[in-house]
Amino acid sequence: GLASGTSAGALLNAVAKMESLHGASSCQVPCTAEDVPWSLVNAVILLSTADLPPTATLGDPVNSWAKSKWWLPSVSVATPAVHNHRDFHVTVLNENGTNVSYQVKSRKHANADIPLYTPAKFSINLGHGAHNQAPLPFCATADCFGYRLEYPVSGGALLWGPLWEGYDSAFSSVSQLSLLGVASASSAFLGLVVLQRPETCETSATRLLQSAWFTSGNDSFLEGTNKILASTTLSPREVAETFAHTSTQAIMDGAFTDNTGILQAVAAGATDVTIYPGDVRRLLVAGGNRTLNWHDPCFTKGIFFEIFRTPWQNIEAEVKSFKCLQKPSIKGKDDPAKAYVYLSSICFGTVTTTTVENTFAGVEGGNEVKLHIVIVQSTLDSLPFPVPDFTSGQAGLD
Repeated sequence: GLASGTSAGALLNAVAKMESLHGASSCQVPCTAEDVPWSLVNAVILLSTADLPPTATLGDPVNSWAKSKWWLPSVSVATPAVHNHRDFHVTVLNENGTNVSYQVKSRKHANADIPLYTPAKFSINLGHGAHNQAPLPFCATADCFGYRLEYPVSGGALLWGPLWEGYDSAFSSVSQLSLLGVASASSAFLGLVVLQRPETCETSATRLLQSAWFTSGNDSFLEGTNKILASTTLSPREVAETFAHTSTQAIMDGAFTDNTGILQAVAAGATDVTIYPGDVRRLLVAGGNRTLNWHDPCFTKGIFFEIFRTPWQNIEAEVKSFKCLQKPSIKGKDDPAKAYVYLSSICFGTVTTTTVENTFAGVEGGNEVKLHIVIVQSTLDSLPFPVPDFTSGQAGLD
């Protein structure tokens, strides 16, 4: 959420400040500026690349090619389970020795079965006006696995839920949702700052805004942001009660459960999928249901949710036989390989695989899926600091 009155100049100044803090070569995730919410960065991107203001909604008109297409921006919901993920809570307030956080319980699943992150998604049939309803539930099931929140507070735990009611209130009228809010949530790659060991690491309210916060009802993202910023003025119990009664929660980048976009497409029934992966080993294939360790003492891991039977080594072997486009020569350049500053190669092909059942990902087993894979390799990097290789042993795949 971002106030609509924010000027482009103010956004650019904020990002300039953020970039100035990326100079240290020892920077590990997460380490962006504590006072630059991720929504500010997204506001600059949307405004500068597509002239989209912070007031744009998902119900606004779209280009003709996009009309009637479904868009499924994927997100991850931090769901540390009571008595299962003992070390981690979702932090709401953790400043000056005061901590407020929550964990998750389920009416349908044992705590031991609840994943640390649960895949979720927004869904919209594009170009159908201001009264469009989400065609799919936010979680894989309409009741979001019976999740409820538990806030440990003095005088006993405060239990609140079910969560699906908050999601339904905030996201079902999807055309009213802020495009900026959805873009910020689905790209919040530093959102893991909210999932902490509260006794170890203190975090400011503005740093928590590296994740996207929402409340039930209208202006859900803006109100969620305001709740975080106002939390430092309340007592711990007041914070817990306020957040619980308004279903205020954090959601973050879908990369913590799926960094390809395949999961939600297949879960929605797609059997013919075109993808542009940076590395085929990041596909959600056999051996993929593993954790990703960011090697930070305060923060936690991501999860790859396995949805295909085929081992990634088999897919990688097939990819090696893909056709690659030959770089055309450029006038005045004797060596085509040196004529392209950034582009390394473009290769493409199709792999056929079969799904495995994955309850929390919402994927049925036994369905054949064709993956049309386009691999564009470039020397460019979209991030301003080094990120671990998600697939190598050195990156901390457990």
